[in-house]
Amino acid sequence: MAADAVAVMKGLDPKSIEVTVIPDLPQAQADVVEASRQMAKQAEESRFEALLLSRRAIKELKASGLTVRDIGFMLGLSPQRISQLVPEGSKQRHSTRINAAG
Repeated sequence: MAADAVAVMKGLDPKSIEVTVIPDLPQAQADVVEASRQMAKQAEESRFEALLLSRRAIKELKASGLTVRDIGFMLGLSPQRISQLVPEGSKQRHSTRINAAG
């Protein structure tokens, strides 16, 4: 609505106007908002690091001969989630090992 109002007053195309809303908060509230944003960023980074470690653990545990179900139990993940995190090449090697043994 603000872009439309400016466009009418200035005779411009509303699509050419960018509106940025900057809230005017008391400092204490602005500090809480910023702290919240920083914590959310740290949490996202931690989730990414955990994903990388989970993939590494899955790869190493599969290489040691453990089943997807056993790995899932140890990591607290479902076998389906383990299969999502494991690269396709690892699945094929695992299947080949089972077929060769069976």
